Amino acid sequence: MKKTTLLIVSIIIYCFYSTAQAPQSFKYQAVARDASGEVLANQQVNFQISILQGSETGTSVYSETHVDSTNQFGLVTLEIGTGTTTDDFTAIDWGSDTYFIQIEMDASGGTSYTLMGTSQLLSVPYALHARTVENVDDADADSTNELQALNISNDTIFLNNGGYVKLPADRIIDADADTTNEIQNLTDVLLQGNDANNSNIINLAAPVNGQDAATKAYVDALKDVIYNELLEAGLNGIVKDVDGNVYKTINIGNQTWMAENLKTTHYHDGTAIQLVEATSAWVALRSTDKAYCYYNNSSTNGNTYGALYTWAAATDNTPSYSNPSGVQGVCPDGWHLPSNAELTQLIDYLGGASVAGGKLKETGTTHWNSPNTGADNSSGFSALPGGWRPKPSGSFYVVGDSGYWWSSTDEVFSSLPYLFYLSYDNVRVRAGYTFESNGCSIRCVRD
Repeated sequence: MKKTTLLIVSIIIYCFYSTAQAPQSFKYQAVARDASGEVLANQQVNFQISILQGSETGTSVYSETHVDSTNQFGLVTLEIGTGTTTDDFTAIDWGSDTYFIQIEMDASGGTSYTLMGTSQLLSVPYALHARTVENVDDADADSTNELQALNISNDTIFLNNGGYVKLPADRIIDADADTTNEIQNLTDVLLQGNDANNSNIINLAAPVNGQDAATKAYVDALKDVIYNELLEAGLNGIVKDVDGNVYKTINIGNQTWMAENLKTTHYHDGTAIQLVEATSAWVALRSTDKAYCYYNNSSTNGNTYGALYTWAAATDNTPSYSNPSGVQGVCPDGWHLPSNAELTQLIDYLGGASVAGGKLKETGTTHWNSPNTGADNSSGFSALPGGWRPKPSGSFYVVGDSGYWWSSTDEVFSSLPYLFYLSYDNVRVRAGYTFESNGCSIRCVRD
């Protein structure tokens, strides 16, 4: 007869509870092969399983036999504890000692068993012994006194029923020379599943996989890395709108501005803003209509230059000249549409309207048309020439040449809103007022 080998695939614990008994079985999987390494596919094989106590040559405390067949891959699955036996599987005291599983097999389906190997059961005793937690008497519906009554010695918990649970030493922290609080916390975690009952999870390794928990130290270090990278780029942070778009931010003087044009399609409460693409529909907009579009109705332009909004959409129809600090409007929580006074503060900080444009404009001619006069972006504002969409024609104009940004302030006498704009061929910042139904860009400022 050919010599056979048995490759252990896994030991899988299945705990079947009853009110007063330990779990009744666990699963065992293996692949049977002959001496040349070929699997014994679709073949009846008989097993004799023994549980040995103390060592690989210890006393057998339980033995059973199984008649089973391999599948096409030579895999056989046994449920230890349910085989033919005269022993009592539930009588095994898993908590009292270490145990080993001895596997014997007859590949011809008879009873001439050959020893295939003996290995220590590592996870099974813990899983099966966990059932003894139910045996702790809890007369007053809490676990404090009962746990205090347990005999604790170093890394071993001895239960009142004679069993014990052995844990790695670093799992129990005993800072005050007693184990009361530590064992209470441990039991709270065990009895409540994934709920740590407001207790700290300690001695956690650095995360490796996507679902791993992260320590505070790891998060703090990551935050420092991100912050340093932002500082190296001349930036100060990020902000996210309700659509999930993330914007870089920049400190300029005493103000914090978005360093990118807004492109959200919803207000901070989730209310959608109307997308208007057709020329005729844009021409028909009234001064109170909330609408947005992308330049040339292109989402690619939207990703680069942001959206173009009517003033009603920008302000969410909030009266503004009565609120000189600006209004939130379409901006994210904690941010708002700048007032004309806040825009003036920005321009004055950068040296005044005659030179501030060069300090605000993104450098180069990737987005700005040549010559992009005087652009050095020394402020970090990174202004882009997103063009605009005036109401009278409903057409799109001057992307690459100019950028126009709304303020929250309207002119007291004409009731038209203020904006400021920059051009590719000079360094000035120009300001004025225009119709509410024109489409312009938005930069938000932090509250």
